[in-house]
Amino acid sequence: MRSYTWWVIGLYAFIALYSFHSKRFYRQNIDRLVYYDAMGYYGYLLLWWTDADQHFTRLKALPNSNFTIAVKASDEQPVVLNKYSTGFALLHTPFFWIGDLQVGWQRLARDGLAYPYRYWTALGALVYAILALVLLRAWLRQYCGETATAVALLGTGVGTNWWHY
Repeated sequence: MRSYTWWVIGLYAFIALYSFHSKRFYRQNIDRLVYYDAMGYYGYLLLWWTDADQHFTRLKALPNSNFTIAVKASDEQPVVLNKYSTGFALLHTPFFWIGDLQVGWQRLARDGLAYPYRYWTALGALVYAILALVLLRAWLRQYCGETATAVALLGTGVGTNWWHY
């Protein structure tokens, strides 16, 4: 019996990692490495590990970082909140720490916005996306055959927002 599902997961992993490692593109456009929704999760990492900026002032100045909302408190003073949950930020923390080690080794600014921080955080998202396919495969194999599982994994990669994570 051939294991088509591992070929599908390997194909997705290869395509994702190959496109991710086009360093020239991301080094020229560093703001595209972590942006939109990911910037909301990234805001927690900066809040927890670098500057404790509870108003996210540094991140709001970056392009594509519309992740905060202002809520009126009881004294009618607006309070700035991050509209995203902290779950992804907790999962990205080990990769953020690896970026911090690299920043220290390369003697770059430890501001949380240097290229290694963003690179390792984005790579962490790819690791979790590939792990999700492996877990989905394991779950589907309990109920479906090899071919049906491979088709379902192909459909997951092509027909959902899997590529965005």
